[in-house]
Amino acid sequence: MSRESSNKKSHLGARLIFFAFALFLLIGCNNKKAPWKIKSMPVPKGNPALIERGPLSERISNYTIMASYDPKKKSIEGESVLKWKNTSLEVVKKIPIHLYLNAFKNAETLFYKETKGQFRADKLQKEGWGSIEIKTFVQGNAELKWHVETYKGKPEDTLVWVTLDEPVPPGDSLTLKSTFTSQLPKVYARTGYGKDFALVGQWFPKIGVLEKSEDGGKWQAEVFHGFSEFYSDFGVYDVTLNVPRTHRVGATGVLVSSKQLDDKRRELKYLAEDVHDFAFVVDPYLDVLSGVANVSGKEIDVDVLYYPKRKEFAERHLKASIKTLEKMSELYRAYPWSSLTVVDPPDFASGASGMEYPTFITTSGDSFWTKSKKIRFPEAVTIHEIGHQWFQGMLASNEARDAWLDEGINSYSNGVVGPEIHEGPDFLDVLGWELYGSDVGTTVLNQDWLDPIDQPPHRFLDFSQYGTITYQHSALAFLTLERTMGVHSFRQAMKKYTEEFAFKHPTRQDLLRVLEREMGENLDWFFNPVLDQRGAAHLGVKKVKCNRVEKSETTEKKDSTDAVESSSSSPPVSYNCKLIVSN
Repeated sequence: MSRESSNKKSHLGARLIFFAFALFLLIGCNNKKAPWKIKSMPVPKGNPALIERGPLSERISNYTIMASYDPKKKSIEGESVLKWKNTSLEVVKKIPIHLYLNAFKNAETLFYKETKGQFRADKLQKEGWGSIEIKTFVQGNAELKWHVETYKGKPEDTLVWVTLDEPVPPGDSLTLKSTFTSQLPKVYARTGYGKDFALVGQWFPKIGVLEKSEDGGKWQAEVFHGFSEFYSDFGVYDVTLNVPRTHRVGATGVLVSSKQLDDKRRELKYLAEDVHDFAFVVDPYLDVLSGVANVSGKEIDVDVLYYPKRKEFAERHLKASIKTLEKMSELYRAYPWSSLTVVDPPDFASGASGMEYPTFITTSGDSFWTKSKKIRFPEAVTIHEIGHQWFQGMLASNEARDAWLDEGINSYSNGVVGPEIHEGPDFLDVLGWELYGSDVGTTVLNQDWLDPIDQPPHRFLDFSQYGTITYQHSALAFLTLERTMGVHSFRQAMKKYTEEFAFKHPTRQDLLRVLEREMGENLDWFFNPVLDQRGAAHLGVKKVKCNRVEKSETTEKKDSTDAVESSSSSPPVSYNCKLIVSN
């Protein structure tokens, strides 16, 4: 080989290496996120917050909030005005205020210790702590003092008690002003940020619930436990968000006004009526897909917020959302609000997935493995979270005390509406293999569980016990009662329950009273052991004996209760089986 030829090959190799390196850089650059672009100004649709005539609740806790979101710090500067009615029989001298974000401030919080820094599949990242700092509480012209709640002798500042300057007599109202800074954690346990995405939940100071009693009233306000969720009164939320022009926002309620503040910021005002919470999402890359559900002849706007690469999943979530609103409204009390926002978080913010807020939910389930529409896990999550618009959204039981009244009944309801929506299996329908959501629950039935259903979430042995018992055992209990009492009569009784206790705080006793009244039977024989005893049913098939029955034999025995009935459309061969089932 000549030197010239060798040099040519060297130059060619160098060029190939150069072009390969350039291609690598190009791909790397293309993997970088696109710069934030200004979004078109959101335009209010002019819809009222309710499609029914309100008020629907007592509207005890009402909030006017001004909040400014900083996309770099992932923080919110807020001012809140709470107008609270004392509907009890006692004079109120101090009030409990939840500061939920303080659960994420360090590794010493009760929430962190009880979860061991892990919630579902997500771990709390210690470089991304969150908190809420109260600057002032003011009543009238007086700045108020407060003290931190203690739990087992240790301070726990997810709950503080504010001493009022002027006590609030029965029937009177309190106006409490507060200024605060909320620092979002890296997304974990239903709130926080991941990269540029932020789900803002449980982010403002929230008053507890003063439950009425014969001797006056009792505050229900727990410190934030690891497995616990939330409990608050209904009211009107008037929330104004100051956000970057480059970010899309989705929130509880309806957008009632929007205006440009300067070349970087805009102001969006939302109104929600007869709700007990307010949450929002803010992100520069979200797209929106819209549709309409029809309930009792009225239209409900449904928006799905999603990342562009997931449009196919967004279409599935939208379809499931519309059908769930319609089916649940047939099964129970009709959905009363004019909107629903569904957020499909990106993978890097999975900790924000699968959570319910009034008229606002987050879903999940998008993956390579669920691309087939025959694998219906994405729809199952959407159905479940929308179901919470009834069981917790409208029927706001105390989740810190009676989580099964929400999660259990909702999971049972998913098993009713899911198969109707899909006209078949609501989990899997692949190659002849059908899997229903209720089948998933039976996989945990034949196990020993160490906790009863009816107890506060934080008293369960661990998250596995809490999740399985509260969701699946409770759902199976309601399914069992439905099959025992009769599907039609049980569902009619449940419909009465939702109509009677919507926009209230129903308890176990309220549910039982309605079911017993509507079905005409005392149900202590069922609910006392199911809700209060430990363990589980140990159902098993001990013996199966089947005899082949020829067509002629079947015809002769068609009036017998032991035989398989025959007709002109029956197959030529049938089987008569006897089973022994043990419990």
